[in-house]
Amino acid sequence: MKIKTTLRNLASQLNIDDFETPCEYDLSDLGIKINTPNGYKDMTNFVVKNAVDTHYMLPSGLKTTSVHKTLVNNEWIKSKDRKDAIKVEQRMQVVDVSVPDVECYLAGNEVNHNTTPGGEMIASLVRV
Repeated sequence: MKIKTTLRNLASQLNIDDFETPCEYDLSDLGIKINTPNGYKDMTNFVVKNAVDTHYMLPSGLKTTSVHKTLVNNEWIKSKDRKDAIKVEQRMQVVDVSVPDVECYLAGNEVNHNTTPGGEMIASLVRV
């Protein structure tokens, strides 16, 4: 079954409600898949990261951190370096997912870079 949801809704379904304390949740045994350019792949971790005071809004409506990378013209570009991104001076909670064996996943009509330890990523739409 394919469902389009937000990471916040996924967190709610997994009983994750603390978005203030950085933490990594192991999802590897749950069989949750996420859409990637290489088809649906297993999501192995749900990651809560430190909130940011400033974020960027992409034309797709995706909210990202300044260092979040999306694929633009076959190149990984940080949001702060995208000419079409709008800087927003507003606090944002940051969550992400890990997908082994691929470096990206599809969310908010963008190809998003896969999370890395200590990386800064986004709350976004995903397919599970």
